[in-house]
Amino acid sequence: TAEHCSSIVRAFAKIRVHDERLLSALAGRLREKDVRSALGPERVADTLYGFAKFTCQDTALLDLLSIEARRCLHLMTVPLLSTVLASLAKAGVSSQVLTSRAAVVMKRLETADVDDATTQELSTLAMAFGKLQA
Repeated sequence: TAEHCSSIVRAFAKIRVHDERLLSALAGRLREKDVRSALGPERVADTLYGFAKFTCQDTALLDLLSIEARRCLHLMTVPLLSTVLASLAKAGVSSQVLTSRAAVVMKRLETADVDDATTQELSTLAMAFGKLQA
């Protein structure tokens, strides 16, 4: 399932175990539209984090995942938005549409939602916006 793919990619990234065959198999599975569309905001962020951590060069997959992120952008919290944009920036994938929509989402957030974010999350988000705008 999409949840399994996301969990595996994130777990392997967290423990820094790079298994190219596993990542390739998961990438193939995540290219399937029905699997990708089952990813919610948290899973999209986890998946992007995992592939970015391994400096994934599969730009087609990263583009597909950025489209998924764009679809659920309105459901994302500041920490998730920070993870998504920082992961795309780390992977070298820029999406002007996603970046501009993320900026709009940030403007529309309640003050309390922004206040709940940590300084680290806000710093990471700001740096990601900077990298993606360059």
